[in-house]
Amino acid sequence: TSAQHAKRLYEWPHVFYSIQCGAFRDKSKAAKLERKLKRAGLRSKVETRPRSGELLYVVYVGRYPRYNGARDSLRSVQRVVSGALVVPQ
Repeated sequence: TSAQHAKRLYEWPHVFYSIQCGAFRDKSKAAKLERKLKRAGLRSKVETRPRSGELLYVVYVGRYPRYNGARDSLRSVQRVVSGALVVPQ
């Protein structure tokens, strides 16, 4: 359930949380999304992450010390990227 998922993320032992807006194999697609978010007034960044032997370009918004802070900001990000979600980092 979503309550169980939220509890698991809340208790996650990582340093901070971010809102993931997309993950791309193509660096230019990640850059395009980053520009879209910045135009909407959201500070975003692109980080590279290895996954399944590939390099992905992942677009994040924010750096929140607690899950609740990221969750509270999620709705404003979802106005720009409907599939955005909170992830531990």
